[in-house]
Amino acid sequence: MAFSNATIRGKNLKRFTGIIPFAVAAVALLAILYLPVFALDAYYHTQNDYADHIRYAGWIGENPGRIPAHILSHPLFQVLVLAVSRGMGIPLELSAVIVLFGSVLTLVWIIFSHLVPSTRMSDWQCLGIGLGILMASPVFGLFFLDHQAYFGYIGINSYHNPTILLLKPFAVLIFLGSIRLFEPDRQTLGFSLGMAAAVLLSGLTKPNLILCLLPALSLMAVFRWLRGRVVQWLPLAVVLLSTVLVLIAQYLLTYPAGDSGIAVAPFVVMGSYSGYLFPKFLLSILFPLGLGIIYWREARKDPALVLAWLVMGFGLILTYGFSETGRRFPDGNFVWSGEISLFILFFASTVFFLQRKAQTKYSQLDFLLVGLWSSHVLFGIAYYIFNLLRDRL
Repeated sequence: MAFSNATIRGKNLKRFTGIIPFAVAAVALLAILYLPVFALDAYYHTQNDYADHIRYAGWIGENPGRIPAHILSHPLFQVLVLAVSRGMGIPLELSAVIVLFGSVLTLVWIIFSHLVPSTRMSDWQCLGIGLGILMASPVFGLFFLDHQAYFGYIGINSYHNPTILLLKPFAVLIFLGSIRLFEPDRQTLGFSLGMAAAVLLSGLTKPNLILCLLPALSLMAVFRWLRGRVVQWLPLAVVLLSTVLVLIAQYLLTYPAGDSGIAVAPFVVMGSYSGYLFPKFLLSILFPLGLGIIYWREARKDPALVLAWLVMGFGLILTYGFSETGRRFPDGNFVWSGEISLFILFFASTVFFLQRKAQTKYSQLDFLLVGLWSSHVLFGIAYYIFNLLRDRL
């Protein structure tokens, strides 16, 4: 037994020491890719949301009474930027870059940790897939008509808004935890409290994910209950209650004076950004849609993919069907629900496909799906380059 334990410790040590060079290389690669984008947006580019959020971070420490109510309702980015700035004695702009880079590192680690045990790919392959998910964008094939690579499409990864970047690690973590609500293994109290904390932090970053998650989880739970399938009711109740409380508090804080509200306004906001909404929608979801069609029989039985599509469905309802009224109408804040839900769907669809292909050979239709996935990534690389150079183009 002593020899067996020593052998296990030796294997674990070998795995640990082997992963260190990979981790260092991965962090260096992410730094090369993302630090220039974040630094340019924080210090140089003007057509983004960084300047306002960084200014609000300073106001939290100096004069919080000046901060708009809609920012106070989800201030996590500003609080983190201020905390890092004061803790390290650095400017707020540099602090924002560090916070966002930490967010990207966390997101890649979560995706990587999920891909490694569920696929037969190497560490580098899993990292490459993770970077592909982070780079993916709509296939903006109508650029020649309106010269738009963003407006009118449902975004997957955008760079101009820091809070959507900070939201993504929480979104993936909550999604992966939500899947466990429909698995037979009973979840612990610690898991329930962890999910509640993740929901709170997600809402304090940007409420768009939990706006979609609340009805999606409720609908899926009822559907599975009617079919006699597993539902972890206690942790589900904790998640739903946490979500409701966060959203109520944010609504009461955001819309107290009546100068802005929420209205049902089908296609008003998205239509003001661009025409060609239906083809742009299709070009935004080519890979998930193709996967859903080709693997319909298997996909409709997969809880993760079903939940992802439900989240996407409610994200689309909010994106195309609702708007804020008053002076906040042009902000289009419900559009972020479409982006974060499509990011989740793209991630879930990628995992679903890779898990199936770890067990079976590739068919001609599978190669078509690989082509669709790659097209999202290639257009995403073009969009990434555009964001680096946009003030020079």
